[in-house]
Amino acid sequence: MDEDTINKFKASIDRQSQNLKDQQTTRKQASEKQRKQGTDGGDYMFTLPMPYQPEFASPERVQYPIDRAQQNRYWRMFYKLDPVISNVIDLFGDIISSEFSIEGEGVDGEIKDVYETMTDNTKVISLFSYFIREFLIMGEVFPHLIFDKKKGMWTGLIFHNPDQIKVIDSPFIEMEPIVEFVPDASLKALINSKNPQIQKFISNLPTEVTQAISSRRNITLDTSLNVTFLARKIHPYDVRGTSILTRLYRILMYEDAIANASIATARRHAGPLKIVKLGDKDLNWVPEKEYEDKILQLLSVAEQDPHAVLVVPWFVQFEAFGTTDRMLTIRNEWDVIERIKLTALGVSQGFLHGEATYSSMKGNMQTLFMKLRGLRTFFEHLWWYPKFFKPVAEMNEFIKPSEAEVKHKLRFRRSKKELLEDNRYVIPKIRWHRALDPKVDAELLDAYEQLTSRLKLPVAAGTVYSAVGLDFEEQTAQIIEEKKKEAELRRTLGLPKEEEETPTETPLEEAIEEEVVEELETAPEEAEASKETPKKSVFNEHEIYDLDNLLKTGEAEEDVWRDMMDRPKKDKKNNGKNKEYKLEVTKSFNWDDVEEYLDDRGYTKDEIYDLKKAVRKLNEHNAFFAGEGNKGHV
Repeated sequence: MDEDTINKFKASIDRQSQNLKDQQTTRKQASEKQRKQGTDGGDYMFTLPMPYQPEFASPERVQYPIDRAQQNRYWRMFYKLDPVISNVIDLFGDIISSEFSIEGEGVDGEIKDVYETMTDNTKVISLFSYFIREFLIMGEVFPHLIFDKKKGMWTGLIFHNPDQIKVIDSPFIEMEPIVEFVPDASLKALINSKNPQIQKFISNLPTEVTQAISSRRNITLDTSLNVTFLARKIHPYDVRGTSILTRLYRILMYEDAIANASIATARRHAGPLKIVKLGDKDLNWVPEKEYEDKILQLLSVAEQDPHAVLVVPWFVQFEAFGTTDRMLTIRNEWDVIERIKLTALGVSQGFLHGEATYSSMKGNMQTLFMKLRGLRTFFEHLWWYPKFFKPVAEMNEFIKPSEAEVKHKLRFRRSKKELLEDNRYVIPKIRWHRALDPKVDAELLDAYEQLTSRLKLPVAAGTVYSAVGLDFEEQTAQIIEEKKKEAELRRTLGLPKEEEETPTETPLEEAIEEEVVEELETAPEEAEASKETPKKSVFNEHEIYDLDNLLKTGEAEEDVWRDMMDRPKKDKKNNGKNKEYKLEVTKSFNWDDVEEYLDDRGYTKDEIYDLKKAVRKLNEHNAFFAGEGNKGHV
């Protein structure tokens, strides 16, 4: 509440007070006039309606603290002492923060090692829960990353106290917020300490920083690199963030009032009011003062000795007055208070206590997970990618090579602006182990399973992926990439190729067999072969996928196709001289080179033809899900 609002309130009270005084004066004058005229009549008075001013209509709004540091003290105290608030916020922090793995184009080898080492050194995974707690409790968080030039990565992560931060910003001016650190007296005393262990650490600070702390001058923090200001703003033009606990201020004040009444009730129960009556009112007899003193002495002894026995005459009566059930207690109000708190924090009672089953809570959990996933995405877009990973990629020049650079084995120097515009920096993508994905539809997956298992009806892979919130193209590309890495790792370690299990057929192998059966039934020149049971392709699934990739990109991982690229062949037009067997990547690749190579290796025409149909079938399958029709590469 600012000073102008308080002045307006005072002026309104003064006006109302003056109006009441005027009413009283008018009433007195009218009464005096009636008295002089000798007439009797009823008295009267004037009342004016109180204007509704929301900021003064409720006690918690009038008493809401103006000073931000005082607000922060209140929020920390409520989080520390209130069981509902602390449990819910801790639950949010634990659910959102989890282990993760990094992946993406170019994220392998040394680059991946740097990112993983940096993640371990900063302990950012375990500290991420503090992001959530500080953001919700204080309404803002100020993470500060420490960079090591020798290692070329972040090596530490600290958090600034919002009480010691000054933020300068204006929505009218297009600017990054200016964040200043305000040193306090305790930090100044630490800088001036003579302790050799403390001086050892202080000596690592820049001289201008220690001088600013000693003179109590504000220190401007580098928000372009190290420091990030993340605020929970209610309005986009707010300068500072707002705590989620502000919506609980009224119920917390009410709870404290009820708790005080309950404490007073409990104390009165523990020590009820004791009354001793002496004498007989019917006889109008009261004992002497000496006898009263003896009774008081006996009662004092009984208070100290719980086993004491008092022997008194019949005219002495003892009574104790405590509290009754009509008194206000926290026991009668707790359910309402807890429900209001949980509603303000966005969770249900069953979810917090774990009393409800998953099926009954599925709708509420999906809504809650959607909110928490949105909060995690907020931190990903504003801190993880632009502040944690991207600066390290820029300073270490982790750049993805273009297709031309890979093809010609050259490296072209680009400006930082061009690299940013072309998205060439190797910035990993976080894959959280706790996905918080509300899109998983178990009932829909059960229906798909019934279609495939009972009714024998095929369901497209893209449809199944969408039911669990996954992208078909992304998953397919990832599977192919994993197969490449697995094959490369086996070659590096000298391990044999992974054997295909004979009884189990993959969808690709089934498609190969179906295509082979169709061709054998329709090809008249191979009528004899159609009488036999079609055999499986001599090429395994990895080799077929790799050939398809070779036709598209000019790269191969399987030995059979690498041999084809490197092995020389005789050229009749060149008098039998050898020439390198290279493939030229074009939009429409000539199959004759592959066919000639396989023929030289001793493969039969049927085997070569089966391979060709399998690759064509694979291309038609992928193109169908990608929405590209039936365009093949072979």
